[in-house]
Amino acid sequence: MYQSLIDRYIQSEMEFGFCAVSNLEIQAFQSQTWEKNGYPHRISSQDELHRYHDFQKSFRFEEFLDAATPMTEVEFKHFQDASKMIHRFAKTLKSPYLLGSGRTSLLAAMLYSKVLDERQAFADPYGRNGILEIGPGCGYLGVLMALKGVPYTSVEVTQALYLYQECLWRSADLRDTCERHLSWWRVLDRATSLPSFNTVMANRVLAEMSVECLAFYLRRIHEHWTKTGTEAGLIIAQGIGFQNITYAQVFDAFDKIGFQLIEHKEEQPDSRHVTVWCMKSDIPAARRRLSGVGATTSRPVAVDTVRAFLADYDNNSPTSEELFSTISGPENNGRRHRFSDPDQGAG
Repeated sequence: MYQSLIDRYIQSEMEFGFCAVSNLEIQAFQSQTWEKNGYPHRISSQDELHRYHDFQKSFRFEEFLDAATPMTEVEFKHFQDASKMIHRFAKTLKSPYLLGSGRTSLLAAMLYSKVLDERQAFADPYGRNGILEIGPGCGYLGVLMALKGVPYTSVEVTQALYLYQECLWRSADLRDTCERHLSWWRVLDRATSLPSFNTVMANRVLAEMSVECLAFYLRRIHEHWTKTGTEAGLIIAQGIGFQNITYAQVFDAFDKIGFQLIEHKEEQPDSRHVTVWCMKSDIPAARRRLSGVGATTSRPVAVDTVRAFLADYDNNSPTSEELFSTISGPENNGRRHRFSDPDQGAG
């Protein structure tokens, strides 16, 4: 079902990536943090896709449930629809585990959507320009943006994640999202024109890339906004990420390339961290855009309603990492491992 897409990516990466750019460019755009930790980040078979289903937020369900709730009725409807899309996709994956609706990573995506909403990312005139996400992870924010009708562009350098995202979005028939899905070699190619956006979302990735890769992204964003006359553009990070480079190097790169830090919150747990930059030439307009942060919005859908939906819809299925910990170690959070029935996954 997905093998031809994987094969095309591998062929294109070799032809337009590895064989067409310099060693330093290849080095800058590789998944350095994953390689350092020995975490698998490349696949060659569609049978490996299941490993990247709701895999990044293991054992943090309660934290993100608390952070993402309450929701408005519209937010909850989008959350339900996204859950169903992700669950339908999961049923097409061949897996030894019973895959659920991506509950923890989807709650994280809903939190990111709310962070964007508070900073007027969906309001006119900002909403017409759209979102650029660097490092979409499981790709669930892309699903929510499609449901909201917000133009969404994404950049992913990790091969396995790019392929998981692409397969998910294709299964949900999100054609515009797929068309604006950029691989690392397309971003490196200056001939690739970037779609319009005035908000960049970069959650827990800024410190995980090389300094050279971070500087490249920042220069392209700065050049794009300057060329297009974009007003009040914001770069938003919900967490800076695992330190492949230091936080000081991250903040220094922004400063040198012409961005000003205008919001920085460090609340516990770290799912509540928010950091925001704008271009130094655009500080007054950016601050006006942030004027609504902290305003009270009616959100009548409470945490118990969201919890009940997830419990009823996918039986709170654990992630593969949670299952592995249950099977291999003493810390199991009281979970029993659940294996899929022979019909789970079409391969």
